[in-house]
Amino acid sequence: MLYTFSQSEYDLATITQIWQNLAENDAVLFWQNGVTFWFKHVTNLNLNQAYICLLKNDVEARGLMPFITSFKTDIHLLTLTELVDLTEKYYPQLAF
Repeated sequence: MLYTFSQSEYDLATITQIWQNLAENDAVLFWQNGVTFWFKHVTNLNLNQAYICLLKNDVEARGLMPFITSFKTDIHLLTLTELVDLTEKYYPQLAF
C-alpha cells in the first residue's frame, strides 16, 4: 500500500495510529508541503520497515536539501519519474 502525505500539519495521534499499521511491503511518500511535516517530525515517527520517500523537487523547492543528510534514517529522494514507478509498484494508495 502507498500512503501519501501532502500537508505540513497532521494530528500526531492519527499519524501515530497509521504508523502502527505500516508493514515492510508498504511505502510512505511525503510530497508537496508534506516534506516539511517529515522534517519537523522525523524523530517522532516510528516508520517500521516501510519504504520512506520524499519528492526531491519539493525538498529542493523548500530549501531543505542541506538538512537531509543530518537525519540518520533510510530516506529515499524521488524524481517525478521515480514517483510514477512508485505508484505502479505500491497500491492501493491512501492520500492524507
